[in-house]
Amino acid sequence: MIIVADCGSTTVDWRITGESGDITAVKTAGVNFAVQGLSALERILTDNLSPFRGQVSRVYFYGAGITGHKRKEQARAVLARFFPEAVVHADSDMAGAAVALFGRGPGMACILGTGSNVCYYDGKDIVRVSRSGGFVLGDEGSGAYMGKVLLGDYVKGLLPLSLAGKLENRYDMDYGSIVANIYSGKSPSKYLASFSRFISENRGEPYVEELIRTSFDAFFERNRLLSEYPGIEIGFVGSVAAVYADILEERAGMKGLRVGRILGNAADTLAVFYRDKI
Repeated sequence: MIIVADCGSTTVDWRITGESGDITAVKTAGVNFAVQGLSALERILTDNLSPFRGQVSRVYFYGAGITGHKRKEQARAVLARFFPEAVVHADSDMAGAAVALFGRGPGMACILGTGSNVCYYDGKDIVRVSRSGGFVLGDEGSGAYMGKVLLGDYVKGLLPLSLAGKLENRYDMDYGSIVANIYSGKSPSKYLASFSRFISENRGEPYVEELIRTSFDAFFERNRLLSEYPGIEIGFVGSVAAVYADILEERAGMKGLRVGRILGNAADTLAVFYRDKI
């Protein structure tokens, strides 16, 4: 049995491949190791993956916030304790996106989900990374970025009245609650990204269309790495990339960039990749 995980801040997409080659999908709460630490992964494993203990031969875990050798080893150790019989590989969600998008070929791998990231992958290793900056300093084009702009415009009274009314009918838009969720909440980026569904449900509204366009423009303009490898194929992984693929491709084309695959998640492609690698 092989387990593959694409772990983001909001959700973890697990794929369990059985002896017959069948693939089972499991979705759990997410974790960002730069924010929450390893205990969150331990809880997720115990609560959701216990039925598979003792049956797993290999684990490929790709997670948000797993950066640097120390963090990779810490994540690997947690997984190895839970699946002691398995060979365990742990790496960043960026590495998972690169393998899912390009396999063993080169390309520019991008994540557009709760947050955003960009890297150049040479077919074996991540060679260069455009630092995310997180939802405060960066994350352009992401769900958290769009949610931040939407809430900022609401707070400042810049949101069209029709959309402001819809927000108030659906969410707790008390100013104190908004500030508390962002500045003292456990997962401010998740909170901001939670408004992505509202944005997608209001496609066609001029304000919303402009918000999506300008968010992607900021992503392409502020991640200069994207323009440093002329002609290289650019691929995307993440819910935001998949939902707004039409606008994403349009804005990339205006920058002269060549977009290849756009995947809603990396897990499905990674599961097939590692299954067929046997």
